[in-house]
Amino acid sequence: MTGDTIRNWELGRTRPALRQASKMADLPNRFGTFRPGDFPNRLQVARRRLGLSQAEFGARIGVSKDTIWEWENGNHEPRAQTRATVDRLIEEAFSEEELVAVKIRSLRKRLGLTQRELAAKLGVYPKTVSRWERGLRRPRNEMMPLLRGLMDPSNQPL
Repeated sequence: MTGDTIRNWELGRTRPALRQASKMADLPNRFGTFRPGDFPNRLQVARRRLGLSQAEFGARIGVSKDTIWEWENGNHEPRAQTRATVDRLIEEAFSEEELVAVKIRSLRKRLGLTQRELAAKLGVYPKTVSRWERGLRRPRNEMMPLLRGLMDPSNQPL
């Protein structure tokens, strides 16, 4: 099993075969389960994908391993000036499609919309929104201004 195989399982792109179940039981939790919009989990998965300990990750951004532990356990979040550096490191660990998927799902949930409702606002099929959120498709360039228009100014652009 490769990292790409595991990532595809986590993103719901593919499913493991039954014959792989015994191998998975012995597999260390290298990548974790990726739940879009979940900062503590996204941080932990990114750190593991980068092959860094909490101490090494903290050293890269100038905080202690205890601070990383606090963030990964959801006790605290980084301050604004540190968050930009953390977000850059997370982006190193995830593909562009995964990041777009996270942002679209987070946007939809923040607006309190279903996939069908977001699709209606954007003039696309609900299946299209589902594919975006699963990282199977990227929104077309002409769709990006509409998505940005729905976002809060404090959120990062897609």
